[in-house]
Amino acid sequence: MDAIKIPFESFCEYLKPEYNYSFVLLHHENKNIVDYSEYFNDPNYKELVHILTRKRNTFEEINLNDDNQWSKKPNFRTPLRITETSNSEEYTKLMDYLYKENELTITKPYNFSNFNYLDQENKISKLKLPVNCEGLVVRVFNEDSGKTDILKFQTNSYQFISILSPNNNNIYMSFIELYQNDILKKHLDYFPGNTKITLLENSNEYYDTVGMVDASFKVLTSELFELFRHLYNIKDCSHKNTKYYKILPTEYTVALYKIRGIYFKKKEKYIKSKKNEEKNVINLGLKIFDIYNLLKKNYEIKDLLKLFKARKVLMANYQNDSSEIGLFFKSISDKCDKVSIRMISIFLNKMFTSEPLLNITPKSKEKYIHKMKKKTTYSSSI
Repeated sequence: MDAIKIPFESFCEYLKPEYNYSFVLLHHENKNIVDYSEYFNDPNYKELVHILTRKRNTFEEINLNDDNQWSKKPNFRTPLRITETSNSEEYTKLMDYLYKENELTITKPYNFSNFNYLDQENKISKLKLPVNCEGLVVRVFNEDSGKTDILKFQTNSYQFISILSPNNNNIYMSFIELYQNDILKKHLDYFPGNTKITLLENSNEYYDTVGMVDASFKVLTSELFELFRHLYNIKDCSHKNTKYYKILPTEYTVALYKIRGIYFKKKEKYIKSKKNEEKNVINLGLKIFDIYNLLKKNYEIKDLLKLFKARKVLMANYQNDSSEIGLFFKSISDKCDKVSIRMISIFLNKMFTSEPLLNITPKSKEKYIHKMKKKTTYSSSI
């Protein structure tokens, strides 16, 4: 009962047995889409919100402001949501605390007289996480049924994020999840302020969000393909170059194991088709697209984010290392164009701010067209 700060028995002394009371517990350790830190002006909020009282025998709803519903009246506080349309009186009542001598303090919802707050929220063009408001609740007494109808009007931000129910409040991580679900472009239609990602805050240098996320997936795909070629014997899929494999973080070894499974599955299908003497049997082998499809469609979002994080740490550790091992890990990006490498570096620096920074190649040195690679034995399939 840390939200009410009194024993449960003491809490019950405020209630009357002839009523049913409904409360909502809002706790910072149990966030589901909405984070109320800003609303309560406390990142460690623990609030009990009184939302409904009914008579037990008739189910008649009691007005929240009716003091007769309490055996002894608690203290109430009503945080106010402030918008650009709020009047001066609302600003002066920013936090409407009605403290008395009682031990119990609970929260009451603020009553709006119109939809101005919701309209203001829905004019926001840039989605910011965490979402700090679900919307408005309208209660209308239905004369036909004799009951109160409850209507919910949710903000655009809440509706959109609730489709995903993301496990984090990092907007860049959410871009990955949106991309996986093929709704990143739809998101940008609702929130055009998110269409660009800048190199630095207040910088005029920016990249298209879809292009940056797409480039990040493709760079990681290409690097995993190159790692697989260098670390596995194609004939029997046994390990080779084990000194490099042993350095890899767990997230990479798990990804390579999944890729190995795809390779064996395709090889088994080819052998089976050949044994059955099927016509026009083509050995497709492992293709880059197989790895891209694995990351985009068949990778749990939490594991994919860990893989991206591991990529940042791995590359940051060896980006200035001229040893044999350092050169090896830098070489796995050789098939990627410099623009894409720059984009994934910017993106991962923004996504994982507590990890070592990746070097960003000066823009003046970039080539904005894909250079033809020198002929090598490289193939897009194995």
